[in-house]
Amino acid sequence: MTEERAPVEVLEQGEIAFLATPRVRPRNARTEPPHPREVQHFYLLLSPHGKPLYRRVRVGRNRLPEGARQRFWACVDRVGDSIEEVAGDLGEHEYDTKTRGPRRQPPARALAEGTYALVRHGDHVHFTYRVHDPCAPPEVLRALRIERHADYVVAAFNPAAPPRLGAPDRRLDEDAPDWIVAKFGKNRFAPLDLDLFDARGLEIVLMSGRHDVPAESAPRSP
Repeated sequence: MTEERAPVEVLEQGEIAFLATPRVRPRNARTEPPHPREVQHFYLLLSPHGKPLYRRVRVGRNRLPEGARQRFWACVDRVGDSIEEVAGDLGEHEYDTKTRGPRRQPPARALAEGTYALVRHGDHVHFTYRVHDPCAPPEVLRALRIERHADYVVAAFNPAAPPRLGAPDRRLDEDAPDWIVAKFGKNRFAPLDLDLFDARGLEIVLMSGRHDVPAESAPRSP
């Protein structure tokens, strides 16, 4: 008897860019090449094929998960219909502080570009990507766990559930729309779908170690 394969559905494919915002520094400090210890925020910028939409996902711990069953939190930081709407605040800007003097926030740096896919496989959803244009030095990519190809199980966290320990203030909380809360029922997690992925402020979790998405559903290099 042959084992039945779980149904597979490609929910979305598109372009992905990996961005890092360097830490704030004195106004006249020299701009250095990107270095893992100098990363203040780490983002995934997603542009789905076939629709005018952009998402910015902020990844916790400033790197991607690796190894067996490692999981990292992330947040849908911004959603919009133009690149300016979701990334316009990532340019350089300066400001003054009373205690530390003039400060400069360097612009976000592109680390790598590629393609991604969101794939439903049975009762779970995969987020998988393939890099085809690395921009940062290899040691930076390794430190941030940006691989040539990677595959994660991704789930959404119920915004009506009690906040997890150490979580930042959530913009999508117990006042979340009923349609979002209904997707979770009494569960703390739900497989990520496109409606949830477009909800600004939604927390998601990326889990490594389960690479069972069929190869034909994975994103391909152009």
